[in-house]
Amino acid sequence: MSTGHFQKLPQQYKFVIGSIPEEHNEEITVEAQFNPKELQIDSPIAWTEHKAISAQSIATKPMEFSGMGAETIKVELFFDAFEDNSDLVVEKIKALKRMASVREPQSSNTKDPNQRPSYCVATWGTQAPFRCVIDGINVKYTMFSFDGTPVRATVTLSLKSATRPLGTTGET
Repeated sequence: MSTGHFQKLPQQYKFVIGSIPEEHNEEITVEAQFNPKELQIDSPIAWTEHKAISAQSIATKPMEFSGMGAETIKVELFFDAFEDNSDLVVEKIKALKRMASVREPQSSNTKDPNQRPSYCVATWGTQAPFRCVIDGINVKYTMFSFDGTPVRATVTLSLKSATRPLGTTGET
């Protein structure tokens, strides 16, 4: 497996999420201002219930393993620009939303790869890169400047394990 772009990401002790660069698209990177205090990792395991035979009770229905689902990571990031009264909070949230948005919404070609959000990679220190898509963004603004600009926010990201299909440009 090629490591390509992932080797270029900084080996640091800050949580970083970035879009995987693709043809004609900008690379977007967001570094956590403060590391998360926890990560939630969900690994769904699918089981299928077989129909009960009339004499079988619900408690004894046979179960069959039907596969593993995509791993999901939930991480809470905290951004604070109260001391420097900057647009840091707004800019970081805009960048996260750009990674999670359709890259070229004006395109009418449904087969255009830009009709979907970016594939991303999340890294934290020496942990293996987590190849993913952003599955959800929840923003809670908790402080504002005198003019109403958010200066403090908590962002909960839901990241779903995903790799780019073979035959596309860049990392596979």
